[in-house]
Formats: sequence, C-alpha cells, structure tokens
Amino acid sequence: MRFKINKLILLLASSTLYSMAGSSLYQSAYTSIDEKDCHTISTHDLGATQLCKSFAQIDVKVIESDLRQTITLERNGTPYPLEFWRTISSSWSLLGKKIEWRYPKGQAKQPIAMIARFKVSENPDNADDMTSYLVVSKITQDQVCVVGKIPPQANQNQLARDMADSSAGMRCIDRATPK
Repeated sequence: MRFKINKLILLLASSTLYSMAGSSLYQSAYTSIDEKDCHTISTHDLGATQLCKSFAQIDVKVIESDLRQTITLERNGTPYPLEFWRTISSSWSLLGKKIEWRYPKGQAKQPIAMIARFKVSENPDNADDMTSYLVVSKITQDQVCVVGKIPPQANQNQLARDMADSSAGMRCIDRATPK
C-alpha cells in the first residue's frame, strides 16, 4: 500500500512539474483596446474603426458595426480581419478592454497568439445577458486567424493560454458553429 501511495505522489508531483515547465515556456503581455486608449480613424453610419496600441509591430484595429465588435490585426501592411461576428457569433457583441499576447519566454517581439475577451448577447429575451468567451487567434509567419473560443468556466484563462501556446498547428475557424 505504501508503494502505491508513493508512486501516486511521484506521479502527481511529476505531472505538476511538467505542467509548470510547459507553462514557463511562454509568457504574456497586455495591451489596451479600451476606446479611451485608442483613436478613431474612420466612422460610418453603423459604427467606427479605432486604431489601438500596436504590439511587436502588429497594428490593432477595433471595428464596430451594427452593435457588433471585432478586431483586425495588421502586420507589414497586410490586414488580418478576425471577423469575430462571423467566426464566433453573429449576435450583438462587445470586446473586453484589453488583449493578451502570448510569446516564447524572452521573445516579446515574436508573438504566437492573441487572446481577446468577447462578450456575446445570446439570449433573445434579454440582450443585456452576455456570455463572455475568450477568443484565441494564432499568429504565425503565414497566418493570423481565429482558432478557438473558450466558454466561461473556472479555469477559462488558463485554458485560453494553453490553446494559444499550442495554436500554431491548429486549423483556422471559418464560420461560427451554431450553439
């Protein structure tokens, strides 16, 4: 019995160390997408586009149209529209106030992913009842696209970081899947 308990303790300790080692391979930086920290670069009848603080030479544009918000990233003059209203949900939506950038430890100029909070009105009887997803977008040499969403749960932030850290090999989401 003592051998089984020691073996279990060793297994738990090694899995904890593995988890801690894996998470230490990447780190985060945050930039604001709060409208007070961005400036409007264009307006139209249904909304506006704001330019927010860049990160690692990636420009960040917050686009609002018809009570929906999304982000377009731009690198070397090439826009990458993430189109959350098409890839995550077409319902009314709001972005959080900041985005999280994931990158290999010590290499902030080489982001591999972006995580954004995306609040969606999914209750037709109460538009103010919002579901708060974390949307993960991968950033590779060839692609910038949405790869997944993490629904609200106790470990939502860690699940989003884990997805971001392994996003390079993930497929891009083309369309939102019905609930």
